[in-house]
Parts: sequence; C-alpha cells; structure tokens
Amino acid sequence: LALNGTGLLPLDNVGAKDFSGGINVNAGVLQIGNNGGNGSPGSSPISLSGALVSNRSDALLGSAITMGAISGPGTITNNGSCTVTFSGVEPFTGTVVVNNGTLALTGPNSNPSTLSAATALIINNGGTVQFLGDNVMGSAAPGVPTTVNAGGALTGNGTSSHLYGMLTLNG
Repeated sequence: LALNGTGLLPLDNVGAKDFSGGINVNAGVLQIGNNGGNGSPGSSPISLSGALVSNRSDALLGSAITMGAISGPGTITNNGSCTVTFSGVEPFTGTVVVNNGTLALTGPNSNPSTLSAATALIINNGGTVQFLGDNVMGSAAPGVPTTVNAGGALTGNGTSSHLYGMLTLNG
C-alpha cells in the first residue's frame, strides 16, 4: 500500500489486514480506524514520511492487533480513545502526538529504547503516555524530548523508568 497524495486515506477494514506487502506513507494521512473497532495495518513494516493517525476506540497494537516496525520522519498521532502499544524498538524519527487515549511503551530494557532519541513526544489534554517497562524512553542521554501539556498525563506501572533529555511541562 502506497499513499502518495496529500489527502486522507481511512483504513477501516474488518479483521486482519486484507492486502499484502508493506505500507509506505510518502505524503498525506493514513488513518487507522474511524472511531470504532475496525482498521488494521497488519504486521508489515511501515515507512512513514507523511502522517499515521490512530482513530480507534479500542486497543490498537495490543494483543488483538499487531503492527510492524515504523520508520521514517513522519508524524504518529493518537486521536482515538484507544490504547496504542509500542513493544519493540521503533526506528521512527518523527513526532509522536497523543491527543486522546493512551500510548503504552513496553519496549526493551536496553539502549536503544522503544522510541528513538530523534523522536519528539507531545502529550496533550486527554492523552496519556504509560511506561510499562524500564528504560522505554532510553537508558542514556540524550533521551526522548518530551512535552506534557495541561491535561496530559505521563504515568508508569511501578517499574523504574528514566527520562533522559528535556522534559517540558506546560499549563
């Protein structure tokens, strides 16, 4: 699947991904779901120069749906009330924005971490980022630059997690 235009392409399929090959978002927006429980990108790798938007109301990338590694300088946004889970090392270097729902990070207790130090993380009103493992934001400087705006939340599950780099609290 290749998205080359500047428009929005909703991926609202039922069940498993029903196309073969990887996903290349060269421009425009690939929206996973339409505020329901449908929409699956499958487990193929995703090359992201445009935008990937989650707009589901259930768990995405958790036990029910998996997604392949995401690479590229694009933008990942969670607008749905779902939980988006990153569980491996993501070579993604763009910006992650959590406007609603939860971004759960369960990556390895090692360097590199779940999110690249080249990634910017922004948590807005209604969004939550949850650490579900140690060192998911890096185990050494420079770490992931993180901004938590008024109404956003940064939480953990009791395991040690480190915030290397810049943490900005607004509001």
